[in-house]
Amino acid sequence: MARENQGLQIALIIFVVLTIALGVTTFLFFRSYEEADLKAKANLAEATKNEAMARDKQEKLNHLKQLLGFAITETMDSIDEAAAQDMQTMAANFPEENRFYRPVLGYLHGVIKEKNQELADKQELIQELKNRNEMLEAVKDPQIQEFKQAASASQEELVNERAKFNADRQRAKEMGAELAANLDQAKKDNQVAIANIQAKLDEIATQRDRVITLYKRVKAERDGMVDETFEVAQGEVRWVNQRNRTVWVNLGRADSLTRQTTFSVYDADATDMTNAGKKGSIEITQILGEHLAEGRIIDDEITNPIMPGDQVHTPVWTPGEKKHFVLVGEIDIDDDGQSDRERVRNLIELNGGVVDAPLDSQGKRPGELTVNTRYMVMGERPDAKSPPALLEDYSKMQKAAEELHIEQISLDELLRRMGWKNQSPVIRFEVGSGASDFGSGTPDSKIRPRSDGNVSEIFRARHPAPPAKSSAY
Repeated sequence: MARENQGLQIALIIFVVLTIALGVTTFLFFRSYEEADLKAKANLAEATKNEAMARDKQEKLNHLKQLLGFAITETMDSIDEAAAQDMQTMAANFPEENRFYRPVLGYLHGVIKEKNQELADKQELIQELKNRNEMLEAVKDPQIQEFKQAASASQEELVNERAKFNADRQRAKEMGAELAANLDQAKKDNQVAIANIQAKLDEIATQRDRVITLYKRVKAERDGMVDETFEVAQGEVRWVNQRNRTVWVNLGRADSLTRQTTFSVYDADATDMTNAGKKGSIEITQILGEHLAEGRIIDDEITNPIMPGDQVHTPVWTPGEKKHFVLVGEIDIDDDGQSDRERVRNLIELNGGVVDAPLDSQGKRPGELTVNTRYMVMGERPDAKSPPALLEDYSKMQKAAEELHIEQISLDELLRRMGWKNQSPVIRFEVGSGASDFGSGTPDSKIRPRSDGNVSEIFRARHPAPPAKSSAY
């Protein structure tokens, strides 16, 4: 019995040991299975990631092929071969380390930009030549028309070249070298066209100089035919009424004489009005007939009064003709510091003259001088205190007068020859002025001398009647 129990115990011990060994073995195998499963899952995730990365890289590679202009089915060997051919065609002069599409495209873009600028410069030059052509149009119309046609042809040629250039730019990758050659040829063609146009412009300028020379010759002949000087009188005094200060002259309606025309009066025997001193001035007040007008004496001298037969003259008016004047500089005829430009203009127009290109309030002249402008009346030259526009106008008008050969005459000389007299002189009251500085206070007191008591022998003094001998007082 004891031996059987011992066997059972041994069997039980063996069973327990085997059970423990089986449990340990089972645990170890399960742990290994879990680690293997985790590793398998990790490997599967890594494989999936690698596959996605490979697919992304393949898509990027396909996109890069498309950016370079290749099909996605192209192999790297064929792409390398095509790239080498492109570099040989478009970047043969590039260093080996820079033979890539991006630097080459930058270089070609620079070339295109430079050629565009050259085309813009040529177009600007053609526009400038066109403007010069328009300036000469009034002188030589046929030659200018021919120039316009040449400029238009050149413009069309330039447009064609530019269109050709734009078309070539689309094929820049394949035809870069050919594009540069075409642009160089276009540049040469434009230079030849510009040289031809310049030659035609030089020819037009030469012909213009001939026309100007001919104009000066005709102008000189016209001036010689007109012979417009102050030596010849325009009329004479028919009768004088010294008491009423009235005169009558042999000019009238048929001579286109107008009221308020002023004349300088010279002696009857004066032969040279320029050198002869005037003896007085008159102003026309009424037109009485075809060749008769009445006027008033503005000023004269008691010692040398205006007499019948005396001659009259004014530079502003000529029978049957309107003389043209232009006023420049600062015009102040009464020294009051204010401009009298409109006043002088009215004097000239009242005397039958015409003022060309009058200066407006903005300092601009709406008109221009012409060959019909006879006299340029020179006022005071503007100084540094004057408006810049007035000084610029003075210089510009002097230059225009020289070009058109317009005779220049001072404002004082014009007024003197017109016989104008200031009826209301300005008296300035300043610090330190006294009564002796202002004369008698009448304008005529400075012109008409006081009597010295010596009278003509035919003068009879008048005396009051004697008083009556008888008177009621």
